[in-house]
Amino acid sequence: MEKLVGDSDYDWQWDTRITLACEPVSGFPCRIMVLTTRTGNGFVPCLAFTAGVKYEGRYWQGRLTDDDGLPLDFQEALSELTTILEVLIPASQIPIPG
Repeated sequence: MEKLVGDSDYDWQWDTRITLACEPVSGFPCRIMVLTTRTGNGFVPCLAFTAGVKYEGRYWQGRLTDDDGLPLDFQEALSELTTILEVLIPASQIPIPG
């Protein structure tokens, strides 16, 4: 998490003890959290995210896992998160039909 704060193009700031937050474009808040998830070998830490403003009870959200559903190594997860945000940020600029 410290690496994400220091090495990211986005201005991540600590929001809680286990959560970072940033707003890469106006009105598009993003959060990344350290969670504990259960695997076949017990419990392991993983990264999850929410992005955007809640709409009809939902955000863009997900856990950063591999193809088998296992948590990514943190370094790999941070790389994936950057890729995900690069896709979601332009999508956030499309008006939601009202």
